[in-house]
Amino acid sequence: MKKIIKKIIKKFIPQNVINYKRQIRYQKLMRFEILKYPVVRKLDDCVKYEEDFQGIVKKYKKIIIYQFPARHIGEMCLTIYLYMLERENSDKNLHVFFPIYTINDGYDIPNKFLFSKFQEKIICIMPNNIGFWQYCIEKHAAKIVMSPQYDWESMKDRSMKFGNAVFRKDKVISFSLDEINLAINEKREMGIKGKYICFYARDNSYYKNILKDSEENVVNEFRNSDINNCLLMTKRFFKKNIQSVRMGYIVEKEIEADGVIDYATKYRSEFMDISLLADCAFFVCSGSGIQLIATLFCVPQVMINFSVITFSGEMVTPCSSQKDLMIIKKYWDENDKRYLTFREILAMEEKWKGYDLFEKYHKKGIVSIENTPEEISDLAEEMLKKLNGEMVYSEEDKLLQKKYREILQESIARSGNLYYNARMGSAFLRKNKWLLE
Repeated sequence: MKKIIKKIIKKFIPQNVINYKRQIRYQKLMRFEILKYPVVRKLDDCVKYEEDFQGIVKKYKKIIIYQFPARHIGEMCLTIYLYMLERENSDKNLHVFFPIYTINDGYDIPNKFLFSKFQEKIICIMPNNIGFWQYCIEKHAAKIVMSPQYDWESMKDRSMKFGNAVFRKDKVISFSLDEINLAINEKREMGIKGKYICFYARDNSYYKNILKDSEENVVNEFRNSDINNCLLMTKRFFKKNIQSVRMGYIVEKEIEADGVIDYATKYRSEFMDISLLADCAFFVCSGSGIQLIATLFCVPQVMINFSVITFSGEMVTPCSSQKDLMIIKKYWDENDKRYLTFREILAMEEKWKGYDLFEKYHKKGIVSIENTPEEISDLAEEMLKKLNGEMVYSEEDKLLQKKYREILQESIARSGNLYYNARMGSAFLRKNKWLLE
C-alpha cells in the first residue's frame, strides 16, 4: 500500500522538488554521520586545522563531500569508475569521499589493496583525518557541499540518462614497478606460465560468511551457478596451452582439473585478486560485484548464467557490445511446460522491479536453467576468436543478433530499465532461435 501511495504522490510532485528534498535529507545525513565519529580535539589541533583549511580555500572554489559506498566490492568499484569517467580536469572544486558504512557501522573494506589504489586517485575521510573534516564542517559549513552524486540512488538515476553504452577504454588503476614485480613472482608460485583466463561462478558463501547477509533462497536460486559447468571450457582451453584461474573468496567447493589453478581456495590474497583480473586475457563470470574489478581494467568479459537482461533494482555492469559477450539462463515454465522467449523474459523485467522479479518467477512456477558446459565453452571460444581476430560472423549470425537487439531496444524504450549492453553469444542464438520468437 505504501508503494502505491508513493507512486501516486510522485506523479503530482515535480522532479526538481523531489531532488531538492533528497538533497536536504542527504546533507543532514552526511553531516550527522561525519560528526558522530568520536574525536578528541585539542586547541593546537584547531589552529593547525584552520591553517590547512585556509590553504584549501585559496586553491579551490568549493569543497564537495560525497558518500563512498565501500561495503561491497561492486559498489566500491562502480563509484570510482563513474567518478573517473565523469570528472572534469577544469573543475576548480576539491572532491572528498566519505566511506560511510566502514567508518561508523563497522563493516570491513572488502579489498584494502584496491581501496589503497583508489586513495591514490581520490581524497577519503578516514579515522586519521576525520577530526580535520569535522572542524571544517562545524566552522566553515558555507564552503562545503554534501553532494548525493555518488549515493546509490543518484548513480542509478544518472546511469538511466547515459545508459550502459558509456564505458571507459583506458584503465582506471595502474600498478607501480614493485607491484608489477610482486605479481610476476606470485604468478610463478601459482604455476601460471603464460596466457591465462580467469573464471568465476557466484555462490552464497561470501555473503553468508563475510557480509553476514542471508539472502532469500529464491534470489540465490536465480543468481547462483555451478562452477563445475565451466570445466569443459577449461579442458578445451588447456589443449590450446591457455590456463584457467578460478577466482573468488570463501567459495563453496574446491575444484581440480587439468589446466585449472584454484586460486580461490589455495592462493587467494587481496593484492592478487586485483592483479590476476587486471592481466588476464578475459574474464568468464556470472553476475556479481567481482565483475567490476575487471571493468576497472577494461578486461573483456564473457558473461554467463545471467539471470536478467535488464534491471531496475541496482546498477548493472558497464559493458560494451564491441568488447563483451553474454548468455542468459533459460526460464522454464513448470505450468505450461515450455521455455520463455526473450520477449516474455523482458516483459517480466518490465513489470517487476528489483529482486521482486525473482519472487514473481518463483510464485508463477518459473525456474531458471543454468547454461550448459557446451554453451559456456562456445561463448568463451567466441571471445578467444574475437581477440585473435579470427571471428567471422555469418549473415545468419548478423541477422539473429539484429533481431535480439531490436527486441531489447523495444523493451528498454518501454521500461527505461538499465541493461547489459553486451553482444549475445552467436552459438547461443543459433542453437536457441526460439528465444527470438
